[in-house]
Amino acid sequence: MYLGGVIRDLRINRGITQEKLAELSDLDPTHISMIERSLRFPTFKTLFSLADALGIPASKLVELVEERAGK
Repeated sequence: MYLGGVIRDLRINRGITQEKLAELSDLDPTHISMIERSLRFPTFKTLFSLADALGIPASKLVELVEERAGK
């Protein structure tokens, strides 16, 4: 539930569109949209692709999700 929001916030903070993130992560823009809205949950492969496209380690992405969830 929190993952989509973290990805959206990171993307916006970097000034990139969903389309650009999709291009950088080799995903479909619709898939990005669905992940950001928590309608789809990424596989580990997709998680690593998104983290790479956002310029952070996957572990940092997970850490940000944990922080948002209050863990």
